[in-house]
Amino acid sequence: MKKLLKTSLKSYFNFFSISIIFLIFNSVSGKAQSIYVTGRVETIKETPLQGVHIVNSYDKSGAITDGNGNFKIKISAKPTTLLFTHVGYKDRKIMIEESDIKDVAESGEMQLLITMFVKDTELAPVEITDAIVEIAYDNPKQWITDYELIGQDEILLLLIDKNKNYLQLLDNDEDIISKEIISDDYQKLYKGILDDINLLGADSACQIFLIDEQIIPYYYTPIAEFDIQRKQVVASTDDYLFTKEILDNYTRIVFYKINKEGDIKEKTIIANIFDTNKDILLELIDFDERISKNANEEKIRRLEEIGQRIAELSSDHLNRRQNNHQIIQLEHQSLSVKFNYASNSSSGGSMSGFYRSMLPIETYLPLLNINNMLYLFNHIEGKILCFDNDGDLLDEVEIDYHNSPYWTKEIIVNEEQTQCFVKYTKDGITTLHELDLDTGTFLQDIVLERHVFPTKIRIRENTIYYLARNYIDAGNKFLWKQKYD
Repeated sequence: MKKLLKTSLKSYFNFFSISIIFLIFNSVSGKAQSIYVTGRVETIKETPLQGVHIVNSYDKSGAITDGNGNFKIKISAKPTTLLFTHVGYKDRKIMIEESDIKDVAESGEMQLLITMFVKDTELAPVEITDAIVEIAYDNPKQWITDYELIGQDEILLLLIDKNKNYLQLLDNDEDIISKEIISDDYQKLYKGILDDINLLGADSACQIFLIDEQIIPYYYTPIAEFDIQRKQVVASTDDYLFTKEILDNYTRIVFYKINKEGDIKEKTIIANIFDTNKDILLELIDFDERISKNANEEKIRRLEEIGQRIAELSSDHLNRRQNNHQIIQLEHQSLSVKFNYASNSSSGGSMSGFYRSMLPIETYLPLLNINNMLYLFNHIEGKILCFDNDGDLLDEVEIDYHNSPYWTKEIIVNEEQTQCFVKYTKDGITTLHELDLDTGTFLQDIVLERHVFPTKIRIRENTIYYLARNYIDAGNKFLWKQKYD
């Protein structure tokens, strides 16, 4: 009995000791979920450098140095690379290894001193001052979710204040004109081609009316129905609505004009664009019908031939082995295809299974009103089609900006509809290139240097508005503005 008791006690204490060690291990591991990297960036003359952008390559989070060159960024406790960039200076990449993370696991903070060197071209670095970039609405207790510019001098904000969703209308001096509580279901604002303002939620869209400085939500529409209408109707003039239709498995895009007046609505084609790259898509659809779960070598060979055709067009070609699965993933600006087939090691590496997933991507072809004309940006054929307000073709201009890997597939027109900008982003830094619609070349470049990955860019009266996170203040979004000449 005593021997049995001793054995039981010994087993109990062994179990207890193992449990304690397990708990201690978990508590130590828990501390290493994330760490803070803090520090200072300075020039070779040891002067602080303001406005340096820091981007974490692991999750694309970022930070920016203050007036004293100081920064703070939170990173996951995993190896990564921090990229330091500033206009006029050479980029710096700082690799953070697993051993570095272990060294600071107890304190949870790593300190760096970074020196930036002027580029060989000796371009003068751009000095960032509060006079160039400033916050457009300053209330740290409110978290801005979205916004839209209204008319010539008003801003409509969608924000969270004291855990409630509000629509808030501001004048040009940032004074509050009106405020309205709305449902938490709505997380986005959208301004349509007729300057209609809409709240978008997961299930419905709600049009907003501004009457006598009052915000009135009205006219609710199922979100699926709203999305269909938004994608079909792409432009409007005094006499015509212009619509877009995607046909033949995304290989043909047709633009129509429809007269607004009259009992009979005539539908006339103004542009018929064929995406010759998507003939690959049709071949894949037909090829897929002839592939069973057991793909033989001939089918795999044919599959790889098709994959090679896509790869020749692709900006991103990934071919990697994961465990015993060979994965081929190919992406083009108008098509994303993923192939996966398994090799059975017991059968000498023969192909034992296959599946294919395919996602057609709609090519970005905006039709925009600029300077009382209509411009169709045909990024498939590399040209701009210029129409008058009646939809009659006047001219064609060749372009090549869309071939740049830094183009974000976005064209921005100012609220006055007099200027057109092409948006590029490199290492988190966004540049707006003003486009000359007569020649297809750039007129001027405007760099949004104060923040990384700005979103929802709008332009009015030579002022660029955008949303950007303040990484010092819990990552909340704020509305910023930057003037340009």
